[in-house]
Amino acid sequence: MGRGTYHYNFTTNPQLDTYGGISLGVRANFYKNEVSPDRDRYTGDGLHLAYGLFAGARYYLTERFGAFGEVGYDMSYLKLGLTYRFQ
Repeated sequence: MGRGTYHYNFTTNPQLDTYGGISLGVRANFYKNEVSPDRDRYTGDGLHLAYGLFAGARYYLTERFGAFGEVGYDMSYLKLGLTYRFQ
């Protein structure tokens, strides 16, 4: 998925970076269920449009190292992680 973000700082804190964005891409599904010969077989193969909306914030603990969190409908409902700023 490709992602685009818009950064808007709600506060004057230079360590806090808030943003929102959208994602768009293609999802490939390859699924097969053959539980028993008596049941219907299901296959869900194919390519499907994938999209999402999200909002997040990064907080820099030092000049380059920080933590982030995102919520929304994207690859998952909640993301937490670490970030590093290259300069």
